[in-house]
Amino acid sequence: MVVGEVIGLGKEVISQVLQMDVIMIFIILFIFIIIAYKIFKYLMKAFITGMAFGFIPILANFLGFPVEISFAVIFQYMIFGILVFVAYSMIHTGLKIVGFVLSPFKGLFKKKQEKKVVTKVQEDEKKH
Repeated sequence: MVVGEVIGLGKEVISQVLQMDVIMIFIILFIFIIIAYKIFKYLMKAFITGMAFGFIPILANFLGFPVEISFAVIFQYMIFGILVFVAYSMIHTGLKIVGFVLSPFKGLFKKKQEKKVVTKVQEDEKKH
């Protein structure tokens, strides 16, 4: 019964898309492409970070530290690297959101700098 509902839902979505304007279909396609690119870019950064963390036990062993080199240890370091990357990106995004929300109040917390007007006579007095 669930599979039939999913197929019915799929047919309904396809019929809705076919009734849409061509320009609207291209706009939606463009938005999906942008979202897919952003997700791919994020996953590649996480993968590269994981690979870099995976080399830590190899580098530590090369430098003389007694670290076991096995697939399990390297995999643990890779997972740890990916988790560090995800935590960093979440904190970074959270700080951006907080900064955006508090941006209207920026002027309240800035110290106003007093402008000094220095005349030509005062400059000459300082030189002598």
